[in-house]
Amino acid sequence: MNKIFIIVLILITFNTLLAKDEESIKFTLKDCIDMAMDNNPSIIRARQDIKVAESLKTQALATYLPNLKYTGIYQKSNQGNGTIVSGIYFPAVPIDDYSGTVSVSQTVFDTFKGFFQYKQYKAQIEQYEYALKESATNVALTVAQDYFNAARAKDILKFRENTLENSLKYLDRANENFKVGLSPKSDVFTAEVNVTQAKVDLLSAQNDIKNKMVQLKIDTGLSVDRDISISGETYELKYRQEMNEALSTAMEQRPEMKKYNAQIEYQNKVIDGAKLQRLPNVTVGVSYNYATDSYLSPDRYYSVYGQVNFPIFDGFSTKSQVESAEATKTQYISDKLKQERTIISDVTTAYYDMETNSAKLELNRLQVKQANLNLEIAEGKYTSGVGSFQDILNRQDDYSKAIINLINVTYDYQISLAKFKKATGEELP
Repeated sequence: MNKIFIIVLILITFNTLLAKDEESIKFTLKDCIDMAMDNNPSIIRARQDIKVAESLKTQALATYLPNLKYTGIYQKSNQGNGTIVSGIYFPAVPIDDYSGTVSVSQTVFDTFKGFFQYKQYKAQIEQYEYALKESATNVALTVAQDYFNAARAKDILKFRENTLENSLKYLDRANENFKVGLSPKSDVFTAEVNVTQAKVDLLSAQNDIKNKMVQLKIDTGLSVDRDISISGETYELKYRQEMNEALSTAMEQRPEMKKYNAQIEYQNKVIDGAKLQRLPNVTVGVSYNYATDSYLSPDRYYSVYGQVNFPIFDGFSTKSQVESAEATKTQYISDKLKQERTIISDVTTAYYDMETNSAKLELNRLQVKQANLNLEIAEGKYTSGVGSFQDILNRQDDYSKAIINLINVTYDYQISLAKFKKATGEELP
């Protein structure tokens, strides 16, 4: 009984430690993106498209491999009908025979149809691979925005907690000064209003972090019930490109452009393959046959055959295939030009947003220092008896706004940085 109790106690302790360890895990942006890549349905679908195309590419090579087939038949029966030959009746003979056939066929020349089909599927795989990268960059940007919005909410929540703590201290101070006759009752009421406002702001921040974390969990594929936290790290560009360089880099690296190039090449292969349907196809086959029964000696024979298929008229099927592929190719060329304009817009917008937010970040840092200094001056004046309590609260409100603005612009800059990386084809984070 004691042993069972000890085992149960160990298991409970172990599970508790695991639960605490899981709760203490802090996910980085890279962790969240990696989880999204494993769980996002569009990413999973894109990977399966590649596997399908790879299997079709393998099937295209099967044309150049021999086709080996064995057919075996065995039959036994005691039923049968008698026969009369020249007036003589022959009773039914039980059936007991078997036969086997081994045949080998090989396509000798298919006017390179299989080869071009192989290249066609190879181009399709490349197309799907770039489509996967495109989906991955879109998912990564979505997760990055969720992550930085959650980090923003986390920092605001922490500041709101500090603000409430300071507001409570100001309320205690107002009560003490009122009791000793150093300040009027109105200062107490003002401090109480300030505390109430701080509590409302804190509640709003608490709900906001919950919403932001739920959205992050949804986009990373985690259960919304799972308790996680984020490290909230920030990033900087290793190298800041000029606009023209950024546009050139985007045109070379964006997966959308590479995808359209692959789609155009795929249609070229479709056109080449369709045109080959007008050429002949040559097949050679060899078969070896073996058959015997209970009464006859074994019968062995082989056969060799050659077959040539030369299309004369296919009801304009080949012509239609070529025209359809050429029209599709033209559509992809048009889509590529449209995508180029989209990329120019993406890069331009992200570049100037990043510059603007960078400038705002420097400005807000200075504003926080100024607001903090003004708050310290107001507190000093109030302590010296030459300032009002309302002035302290006003300066505290200014300081709070400056801090909130700094937090917002910090993560606005991070999001604009992520958008710029995505726009130029750079991986996140």
